[in-house]
Amino acid sequence: NKFPMNPSLNDMLFISSLMTWEKQDKLGNVLDSKKSTLLVTELDRKISKSGEGQVASTLSDSEVKEKILEERGISNKQALQKHFVHYQKASMLLNRCEFSLECSYTLKYKLRDWVKTNWVVHDLHIPRGKNFRCDWYKEHIQWDDDFDAISFAHVMALKKVEQFVLLEDKDLKEEILEKEARGEVESTWFSFGDEYQDTNDVEYLQIVDAEAMVRRRRYWNDALTQ
Repeated sequence: NKFPMNPSLNDMLFISSLMTWEKQDKLGNVLDSKKSTLLVTELDRKISKSGEGQVASTLSDSEVKEKILEERGISNKQALQKHFVHYQKASMLLNRCEFSLECSYTLKYKLRDWVKTNWVVHDLHIPRGKNFRCDWYKEHIQWDDDFDAISFAHVMALKKVEQFVLLEDKDLKEEILEKEARGEVESTWFSFGDEYQDTNDVEYLQIVDAEAMVRRRRYWNDALTQ
């Protein structure tokens, strides 16, 4: 579960295999595929059971702070709080409705994509992925701290609002807003397209659940020994 700081060759091969997902038929023909421009693991969340199976709960602000400090091995709570409060103020400004009749029909800016940043895999050959990396880097270097997970959540929040605004399908917009109102956990696949795309889009940012990644590694290891 804890990714080594000096990965072995098998570690690198396994991670690389996660960057591409393919769906094949019984004859081995590729029916669908996705290409990750960036791969990162999700910040651990509590898992609860419901009638529909397991559900990952949304982390509170205090839980996010504790997990980021733990993940980075840093005790500078003051710097973390300063970084966090800045984006909370940004949220208040960006989500104000006084001057917009469309405000209630717009996806709100919200820090929701919390990830572990002890390792990140990029495919910089794809322009959209490279641009995202640059946006993340330019945002983070403004801060004199090591909390790049907060900068990541901020850039993701802006990207999702931008894509929602560009979306022309009103029915899809309503569906997205309904899911947001219900507090449903969003897909861990995020399209780099100019709007929300369906599963035929091939360039994505992938946020992987840590436990799911451990299971994938077991399957991958088993396949090597066969």
